Amino acid sequence: IKRFRNQFLYSSLSKALRQAMLVKTKAVELEELIWALRTDFQQGNNLKEFSVIVGRDLKSIDLSSFVEKYYSAITESREEKELLAFARNLELHQHVELALDLLKLIQTTSADLLKMQGNCAQSLENWDLARDYYLQAIKIAPTKRIKAYLYNNLAIVIRKSRNRELYLEAIEHCERAIKLGPKNFPYPAENLGFFRIAISSLEEAEALHQELKKVYNLGKKTLGKILQDLDDEEKVETWRKLLYSKQRKAD
Repeated sequence: IKRFRNQFLYSSLSKALRQAMLVKTKAVELEELIWALRTDFQQGNNLKEFSVIVGRDLKSIDLSSFVEKYYSAITESREEKELLAFARNLELHQHVELALDLLKLIQTTSADLLKMQGNCAQSLENWDLARDYYLQAIKIAPTKRIKAYLYNNLAIVIRKSRNRELYLEAIEHCERAIKLGPKNFPYPAENLGFFRIAISSLEEAEALHQELKKVYNLGKKTLGKILQDLDDEEKVETWRKLLYSKQRKAD
C-alpha cells in the first residue's frame, strides 16, 4: 500500500489502481489504498478532486464494501464539494436516488447544486420538479454560459415531457440559450428546430427548412434526428420528402 501510495505522487489514482491490479492486489488491500489516498487528499484540502477520480475509476472495480464505507464517510463529514462531486458521478452512472440523498445534505444553495437536482429529477422523469430546479438555478447562475446550459436543459425537459402547452415557452428557452451560449454549443439550435417544426403547419415546411438550414446551420442528419421525436406522421412524411428531394437535387 505504501508503494502504490507513493506511486500516486507521480501519477493518478487510475494508474495506481491499475498497477495494484496487475500484481493481483486483493480487494481489501485496494480498499485500504484508496482510503489512505482519501486521507492524503483531505489533508491537501482537495476532496472534490478525489471524489471525481473515485467516481470515474471505481465503476470497473468491484469494491462494494468500500463504496458503502465511502458513502457513509462523506455523509458523516458533509464536505459539500466532495458530496456534490460524488453525487454527480452517481447520477452519471444511474444511481440517481443515492445521488439525491447526498444532495439533500448540502446546505449551501448554488446553481450547480440546483442543476444537479434538476438532472436527477429529469432522470426520474419528474418533469415538473426538474423544470422548477432549473428555473431556480437560472436566477442565481453566475455566468452567461451556465445560464445557457440551464435554458437548454429546460428545453430538453419540455421536449421529453411532450407537453405541447409549453412548446412556445421552450422556443424562448432555446433562443436564450443560443444567445448566451458559446458558438460550439449546437444543442439549443437542435431543440429549437424540434419545437419550431412541431408547431409549424405543413405549408410552412419549405420556408422553415431553409431558415433552419441557413440561420441555425441544421443539416440533414440533425433534422432527421428531430423527425424521430415527432409524433405527427403526416408532418414527418412531409419533411422526409423535403429532405430527400433536397439531397437528390444536390447529387
